[in-house]
Amino acid sequence: MERLSQTVMRYAEEQPEGVPVLAKGLLHLGNRAAVDQALSRLVRRGALLRAGRGVYACR
Repeated sequence: MERLSQTVMRYAEEQPEGVPVLAKGLLHLGNRAAVDQALSRLVRRGALLRAGRGVYACR
């Protein structure tokens, strides 16, 4: 079974260039707290950039 952060990163990489990843758009992957935690961890690792509240972009 794949970790949520891996699933989020795969989803983000599949998006066309320039399309932001929205936290609300990831709720089909898990509950809001889990999605927020995964996004936070990806930002800390440098895999994603936080562009604004609930808005992320690939590096």
